Amino acid sequence: MAKHKVKVPPTPKVPKKVATATLSGRVTLLSKPTVGVGGIEVMASARVKPQEVYFAVTKPNGDFLIMGLVPAEYTLTFADFPQDRGQNKVGYLPRSYDGTSTGSASVLNPPPFKVGPGALLTNMDVRVVPPPGKKKA
Repeated sequence: MAKHKVKVPPTPKVPKKVATATLSGRVTLLSKPTVGVGGIEVMASARVKPQEVYFAVTKPNGDFLIMGLVPAEYTLTFADFPQDRGQNKVGYLPRSYDGTSTGSASVLNPPPFKVGPGALLTNMDVRVVPPPGKKKA
């Protein structure tokens, strides 16, 4: 009886599961910090290659939640694009989270912040300003 050797393919490597992070905060008016602003688009951009980008839209009370972020260094930008949804929106000036209560950093060069595995970052708040000559809708 002849013996046959059977080649077994190697077991594929399964990537480790990485605990993902969550960001939350609130968008309010600069002139009235207790008034939440709904419909603002929030973008968390990882500063890695390939770039990971996560989005959320604020609820009517201004709250937002972004889940599933991989550990990396991020910037957080807030913008209001009235042309996107054909709504009668104000077109608030874009802002970036800068670690202060006003979130007044330039959107051209927002400061990064680190997000670790399983992190829960809260109070990522920003205050927005309507463009000159416009009032909140």
